[in-house]
Amino acid sequence: MAARTPSPTFDASGGPTTQPPPYSSAINASPSSSAYSLPEYGSTSNPTASSFSHTLSYQIESKGSQWLSLPTAPKLDPITVYAIGPAGTKTQKVYESIRPERRSGSCSLYAAGSDHPVSSTTYRFGPGRPPVIRLHRQSPESSAAESAAPKPEDEGFEVTGRGATTRSVRMRTPLGTYQWRYGRRSERKACDADSLLILDKVTTVALAGGKTKEEYTRIAHFIRNDEFRTQGTGRADAGNGGRLMMDLRDGEKQSNELEVFVVTGLICMLKREVDRRRGQKMLMIAAAVSGAGP
Repeated sequence: MAARTPSPTFDASGGPTTQPPPYSSAINASPSSSAYSLPEYGSTSNPTASSFSHTLSYQIESKGSQWLSLPTAPKLDPITVYAIGPAGTKTQKVYESIRPERRSGSCSLYAAGSDHPVSSTTYRFGPGRPPVIRLHRQSPESSAAESAAPKPEDEGFEVTGRGATTRSVRMRTPLGTYQWRYGRRSERKACDADSLLILDKVTTVALAGGKTKEEYTRIAHFIRNDEFRTQGTGRADAGNGGRLMMDLRDGEKQSNELEVFVVTGLICMLKREVDRRRGQKMLMIAAAVSGAGP
């Protein structure tokens, strides 16, 4: 049985005073306890992590949610995506994710210098209502209002959770089926990461006797460590930034659309982390208040 994490204590204002373990290990379900079995990289049917070779890297700058803060709605700080120069440092801005209002249920991703969003994500409240991502296909002459409004040609798809015991999500898109998952300890160690998010492309292969199996190809991973995480944030913060590495060799015609899809999906995962952290804080404050009652 895994060791229990010590319960945090609370100060007079009801906030926790104990610093939690790193975010990736604090709330990541153990694979052995999950009903969803993660792919075993290194088998003959699945590529090893060492076979992943990125063709493009971006630096994602996001403050996320600190552990010692109130569970209020996140600030309207944009999430900014920067290109990486030859020296390995960030250079010019490439994308920016903007939420129009603090309590808004949607956000849009804009290419630098453009008023036309390349994608939008709608977050819906309540269980069984997963976020919906739309990849916008607009012509250069489209107005900003026309680009922001959903159109029949926009490809909308849900970001569906894989179960109550895992934070993995799956997306069935026009580009194929993909899943975001959190890397296991061995995968984090191989990438020198405190927290590792991995995007796999899922391919269903037919076997003899009418059976099928799934094969997984790593398309991207997102590393947070002392070198890459957003300055001013820590290991225990949720939704903070880091280094995104992508392998976009999935057909020349799809490369730009695949890039937008990867960046949009990652930002959605960061928001899920923030929402999960807010929920945890609310539960702890409610428990502290009820425990202090007469």
